[in-house]
Amino acid sequence: MNIKPKVEEARDFWSKVAKDNDWYVEPFYVQVWIDKDGKVLDSVSHRDMTRDYIISIIDFNKMSYQEKLDFISERNGYVEDNVGLDESGNEFRDDNGQALFLT
Repeated sequence: MNIKPKVEEARDFWSKVAKDNDWYVEPFYVQVWIDKDGKVLDSVSHRDMTRDYIISIIDFNKMSYQEKLDFISERNGYVEDNVGLDESGNEFRDDNGQALFLT
């Protein structure tokens, strides 16, 4: 799932709002909430943001084994001792605080 176009759509929308209300700055960043199917749930921006934030609404208990593997792969992660880890070695956590276990 490529979420970059969805982030850019949010950026386009919020940059117009910012320009219309005199708070547009460069570079322009957004925060986007995306569900596991790639649907944008909400977005926001603010002139003081220093980077983009993409927040995934995830519940690992509702994912199949293959969806969990895809989730890890799409985020350049890996599996160690049946736990999904990000590229820095941190456990992936869903919105319930649950680690990504591959069992």
